[in-house]
Amino acid sequence: MKDWTTEIPRMMERAKTTKTLHMCCGRAKYEGSVGIDNNPDTAADVTHDLNIFPYPFPDGEFDTVICINGMEHLSDIVKVMGEIHRICRPGARVFIGTNHFSDAGSYIDPTHIHHLSARSFDYFIEGTALCAQYGYYSKCRYKLIDRRLGLHRLFRFLEGPVNRHIAFYEEALCCIIRGRSVYLELEAVK
Repeated sequence: MKDWTTEIPRMMERAKTTKTLHMCCGRAKYEGSVGIDNNPDTAADVTHDLNIFPYPFPDGEFDTVICINGMEHLSDIVKVMGEIHRICRPGARVFIGTNHFSDAGSYIDPTHIHHLSARSFDYFIEGTALCAQYGYYSKCRYKLIDRRLGLHRLFRFLEGPVNRHIAFYEEALCCIIRGRSVYLELEAVK
């Protein structure tokens, strides 16, 4: 299985052809996207603290939202996912990439507020057990297009079975075979 970072060229191409918001863009904003970051010393077009709601965009503004290595820095993921949903057009694609909670990198960065699972976003994904049980956290809904849990280089040969049994891996194996990254592609359901 390929590392989720192989999807970056596809995200970059999508940013050139759709109305795209690149959240937490830093200095590497995708060409053609609208970059938003809280740090004015970045490539952001809009300087805004993404922990302050609402975001400075109208409802239904974007076809694509990209948040790579940003979600773990934001304080209220439920509100963030709600704001992303609000500013997305129906059927918009949302790309999220973050460290897996079992990755040492998740804990090394002192600015990480959350340590996320491949299932952390199931609370918003239609048809998942967590959405069925705890869907009252948020009314925003997404459809799962793709989900991949990446492992460290030594264990990449196990990514296929791990991704077929993510819950078992996270509950029983992740302390032995450490995860590296989580990649999600979602579609805004409106």
